[in-house]
Amino acid sequence: MNSCLSSVCWPVRLFLTGTVIAAVFLISCVPQSQIRKRARDVSSLIGDQRESIYNCAPVELASAEINIEIAKNESSLGRSVAAARHMKLAEEAAEKAFAQSRDNVCLNDSDKDKVPDRKDRCPNQPEDMDGFQDTDGCPDPDNDGDTVLDDLDECRDIPGPVMNKGCPIVDTDGDGLPDKEDRCPQVKGLIANFGCPIVDTDGDGLPDSEDRCPYEAGLIANYGCPIADRDQDKVPDVEDACPDEPGPISTRGCPYRDTDGDGLLDPDDLCPMDPGPKDHKGCPYKRIEITEKKIELREKIFFVSGKSVIKRESWPLLNEIAKAMADHPAIKVDIEGHTDDVGNDRANMKLSQARANSVRTYLIKKGVEPLRMRAVGYGEDRPIDDNSTPEGQAINRRVEFVITAH
Repeated sequence: MNSCLSSVCWPVRLFLTGTVIAAVFLISCVPQSQIRKRARDVSSLIGDQRESIYNCAPVELASAEINIEIAKNESSLGRSVAAARHMKLAEEAAEKAFAQSRDNVCLNDSDKDKVPDRKDRCPNQPEDMDGFQDTDGCPDPDNDGDTVLDDLDECRDIPGPVMNKGCPIVDTDGDGLPDKEDRCPQVKGLIANFGCPIVDTDGDGLPDSEDRCPYEAGLIANYGCPIADRDQDKVPDVEDACPDEPGPISTRGCPYRDTDGDGLLDPDDLCPMDPGPKDHKGCPYKRIEITEKKIELREKIFFVSGKSVIKRESWPLLNEIAKAMADHPAIKVDIEGHTDDVGNDRANMKLSQARANSVRTYLIKKGVEPLRMRAVGYGEDRPIDDNSTPEGQAINRRVEFVITAH
């Protein structure tokens, strides 16, 4: 029988920190389960580092393993004191083994290149320690991969062709001629001119060596000398219909005109005889004007009395508004409906909203994107004239287009 079954056993504390085992013993008797646990802990720790321990501390390894087995055997026979003594010897031996086996030199290194086999991708080929990928354990005979072996490569870390001894060919100016063959290595030139540029001082396309006027741009057909051109429009005076006014070749040297004086030259003006804004390609809007804040209406939008039905006479005005919205795709508007103060307030509010909705619906049918317009009815809340007169009431009955985004 185990002598510990009827006694109180003092605790055994086992501390494992990295490779250090500290055991503090106060033994009276130790249960068999405690011996087994301590044996497992030491065996597990030894197993994790067995290779390095075996190479650098074989005696301590053997002592630890033998004492573990003896401790387990003594414990199974009920001799707890003896078991605890051998378990302590096993732990002390394991501690010494770890202390002696912490260096990489304790690991197997078949090719002796100081990279342990367990980290060595080429355990049977020693690494060539040259500062290039030395940690993988494999030799690198051609560091830069340019097919020129390092022993013969004059630029072993920079790829280059075999014909240049593994070094890259330098062409500083990028003209296709290596610096060592380039008479102008810092200036891009022609290979046919030994890497130097052909000089054309006046930039007329004729090299100075062939140019009779090398400091004055001219025509190649005239040996590099200029032909008289008083207005400097590149149309020779002999061919220029307007020799004192610069103009394009397409108009024989005469300038474009702005016949209607709207700031757009005739070729860009869709209405060259009728002045109009640039945004409308020179053609005017007849019924509206686009300002910074509004699309101003030169006409009113008429509705059937007391209803939201748009009268036919206002269709051309709305069509022009739709065209303006298409011409200015960034514009967004609030379509505001307003009434006079005649009648019920709620009815007027409802009517103004319905009329704004009708205008919005009309413009949507004409191709204006719905998200660019918001219909808002204000009823009689925002008069702009005196509601006490028929004339003022007529002015207050209106639809406005307020620009909310450009």
